[in-house]
Amino acid sequence: MKRVKLNNLFAGARNEAVPDVDVTEQVMKTLNARGADQGNRVQRSLLWFSVASSAAAAALVLLALSFWQQRADSMNDILEVVIWAAQ
Repeated sequence: MKRVKLNNLFAGARNEAVPDVDVTEQVMKTLNARGADQGNRVQRSLLWFSVASSAAAAALVLLALSFWQQRADSMNDILEVVIWAAQ
């Protein structure tokens, strides 16, 4: 076997013509099909996560309003006594 210098291989490669193979359309269709399915799964899981978060936030708001109303009633009772005493 003859020893071939790398520069000769490089020169030969530069002279070769590029083959006429175009697979981009098929590859893009495959990637888009996979991406759409995966994107739907991700969006569905994010939707359920946001629903659960919203439900938890609504429960906390109702709980906070309940406590606030109880505290406000106590404050009103104290203010009534103070106002009565001040008269």
